[in-house]
Amino acid sequence: MSERDGKRYYWLKLKEDFFDDDAISWLEEQENGKEYTLFYLKLCLKSLQYDGILIRHVGKMLVPFETKKLAELTNTKEDTVMIALTLLQKIGLVEVMENGALYLSQVNKMVGSETNSAVRKRLYRARLNGGNVLPPSRQEVPAIEPPVKDTAQPQEKKPNKFEERFEEFWKHYPRKIGKGAAKKSFVKRKPSQELTQRMINAVEVQKKSPQWMRDKGQFIPHPSTWLNQERWEDEVSNTVMESNQKPARPSQTVVGGKNGMSVDEYMRQREIRAQEALRRIEMAEASRGGGNEIRW
Repeated sequence: MSERDGKRYYWLKLKEDFFDDDAISWLEEQENGKEYTLFYLKLCLKSLQYDGILIRHVGKMLVPFETKKLAELTNTKEDTVMIALTLLQKIGLVEVMENGALYLSQVNKMVGSETNSAVRKRLYRARLNGGNVLPPSRQEVPAIEPPVKDTAQPQEKKPNKFEERFEEFWKHYPRKIGKGAAKKSFVKRKPSQELTQRMINAVEVQKKSPQWMRDKGQFIPHPSTWLNQERWEDEVSNTVMESNQKPARPSQTVVGGKNGMSVDEYMRQREIRAQEALRRIEMAEASRGGGNEIRW
């Protein structure tokens, strides 16, 4: 094969989802990310015929590219080159080899090529077959008729049995907050009808506990938290429940130990003793025959 026939042409092949790749998406999200992505594509093009390796050939020496030289090679600002190289190494699109060469690991998957001889053969066959002279990887794809859009209304998804059970539970839970998270926790557990009823019963009992009734329900847990922590298993003291349901009247409170008296009786006795003390003071003043009269 002659030198002319052996000359090879290269091109960069990008898949249609190239810009959806996680690494490329992240790169574009950065400040000036579009410039970093363009710089990366220029590096890919410059390294096509060297299997993704970029290094300067100075006589018989291999010299790593300096930032300034890469900026000239790609027509990119030097500051942009410095930041882009750091980011590209961070996400694994560019590696620095031991000899200082830059290795673009994805280039081998993106390269297309053909020799001069292959180009002439393709052109000859194209003339015989109607004139398509594009390389195989760049030939136009025949137009495809777009699919007929289905105008039928989508059927509404019916709730499954666990979603229905959750709605029943939700009716009883007093704190209506974070319904989505609560529903996810409930459905994930896939409770039976029996367990659902146990949950509802537990909610009805705990509704009457001092903790849930305090400060207008501020201490009622979020429903998702209640479900995740299996709080239907909590035990609520009967004594606490009864004391909460039937609070003692002040007049029934007993003071003074074992043989004490009611509060009402205690206050009445205290008033009587105060009146008697005042009378004794009046009598003492009167017997001395002087002083101001103390009126009751």
